[in-house]
Amino acid sequence: MTDLLIIAHGSRRCLSNQAVTGLAEKVTLLLPIHINQVHVAFLEFATPTIKDAINLSFQKGAEKILVLPYFLTAGTHVTKDVPREINHVMRAWPGKSTTLLPHIGELDDIARLIVKSCLAEMSHLDGYILMKNSPSCGLERIKVFQPNGHPHQIRTTGVFAKALKGQYPLMPIEEEGRLHDDKLFDNFVLRVYAYSNFRKEVLELPSLHNLIIFHSRYKYLLMAHNQDKYRALGRLLGSKNSVPLATLINSYLCDFIEALSKPACRKSHTNALFHILGYLKGNLTSVAREHIIEIIHNYNKGLTPLTTPLTLLKHHLMQHGSTYIQHQRYLEPYPEKINPVIRYL
Repeated sequence: MTDLLIIAHGSRRCLSNQAVTGLAEKVTLLLPIHINQVHVAFLEFATPTIKDAINLSFQKGAEKILVLPYFLTAGTHVTKDVPREINHVMRAWPGKSTTLLPHIGELDDIARLIVKSCLAEMSHLDGYILMKNSPSCGLERIKVFQPNGHPHQIRTTGVFAKALKGQYPLMPIEEEGRLHDDKLFDNFVLRVYAYSNFRKEVLELPSLHNLIIFHSRYKYLLMAHNQDKYRALGRLLGSKNSVPLATLINSYLCDFIEALSKPACRKSHTNALFHILGYLKGNLTSVAREHIIEIIHNYNKGLTPLTTPLTLLKHHLMQHGSTYIQHQRYLEPYPEKINPVIRYL
């Protein structure tokens, strides 16, 4: 049989020692079946001592003890005191064995737990920009090194970036290097504001009514980015009576973020622009209408940026458009002051 022995420093404060005992009880529930029992020992100030704990374990039939030093750093206690105490006790147990495990501060999972704790304090964020090629923050193509120091053929995601994506899988995340591309910059900022609006307008006050209003305001932005997802979201809302509200909201957000992650192209923008133009039917002279149509076609041909037909449509919609169409996020997915020049190529 194999036992596990967790060795802590020990404290004059009883609650601190009880916390270690409580940890051992939790570990007992998680360990694989080949570990028989979990014991606790203290280096000083508390009992049982290392000697008493090892003796008890062997007396109960253990053949081997895995020893885990419950210390964050490899100070004198880890490098000298704990091994000395173990060696002293083992002289009385020939035929038995102990294996000294790495102290907990040396375990990779400790770094991940620290990162996870920090990430818990970032739930208020609506987006995150990571550093390209950083071993901790790179989103992709990060080098993995072998024990001999040579780079492996495998490439991966940085430790922090991976933890961030795991904790907030729907939060818009991008590498700073990619944001020099105007289209990617536009798409990232658009997603950040969309994610923020969803949190404020739906998650803070969850209701079917608020979800439907949100969807209606993003109708043409969704249409421009991903028509298949736009239709799927419509069907999802159509099934509103068959699923719990929390499930509906979560499913909607997943598909919504996925839809906007695909940058819109000129063809899809052109389609959205013509749909919006339809709301001005009957309010424009034939000359004004033909002028807008010409501008939209010029955009589709790459002769003019998207801001040109958008500005023209917004001008007429302010005069003749309904409240519904004026509130479409497509017309201003994020504040113009952020970067009015680049929207769009």
